Amino acid sequence: VDSARSVRRRILSGRLAGVLAVALVATAVRADEASDQYAVAAGHYQAQRWQLAAEEFETFLNRYPDHADRNQSVFFLAEALLQLGKYSQARQRFQQYLALELEGRFSKPALFREGEAAYLSDDYETAKASLGKFHQRYADDPLNAFVLTYLGGIALAEQNWAGAEQHYRQCLET
Repeated sequence: VDSARSVRRRILSGRLAGVLAVALVATAVRADEASDQYAVAAGHYQAQRWQLAAEEFETFLNRYPDHADRNQSVFFLAEALLQLGKYSQARQRFQQYLALELEGRFSKPALFREGEAAYLSDDYETAKASLGKFHQRYADDPLNAFVLTYLGGIALAEQNWAGAEQHYRQCLET
């Protein structure tokens, strides 16, 4: 009886080990697939193939939403969308990135680009808020030349002549 139990235990533990091995291999393969998908998307981005980069980052984010490269993928997707002139979609992705990483590696350019995308899509209220926040947080950043120009353009569109003049003068002083 003991030897029969022993045989059954070995068979069961052998099956369990086999199942665990298959699960570990499947996890490793999935991780490699995720890395490959990210590499393809990043390659398109680096080569400035914006449409392909956007598609591949979108696929990556849909397939691997919990991957370690998720946050920077959101940022790169937003940049690709901006380059494609899809300003509203880009702005939403920059906002998504900032919600994930307010102080992350790309938080400064994401905040600037969020405001820029809003400006380019004529969403002046969002643009003023984002660009104003950027200007306040990063007062010495060279991107403020663009920020102040955009804010001046918004003031002109709103027929705020004094505000436009103030932003343009401030831009000239930076």
